[in-house]
Amino acid sequence: MANVEIYTKATCPFCQRAKALLSQKGIAFQEIPIDGDAAKREEMIKRSGRTTAPQIFIDAQRAATTFMRWIRVKD
Repeated sequence: MANVEIYTKATCPFCQRAKALLSQKGIAFQEIPIDGDAAKREEMIKRSGRTTAPQIFIDAQRAATTFMRWIRVKD
């Protein structure tokens, strides 16, 4: 089973959609909220090189364009 982590913001519609998709597919994930947590936000930026949420990691690898392909494989 893959280890899936997702950095999120409460008001981010893309975060909500990504979490809903993971849940719909039955994929367990660890949510890491960055709202009001500067340390977690900096961690996300260091890991991803990006400042926007969501940032998704599968087995510690950033899942940018591979995320949707990976989800399809889980069907």
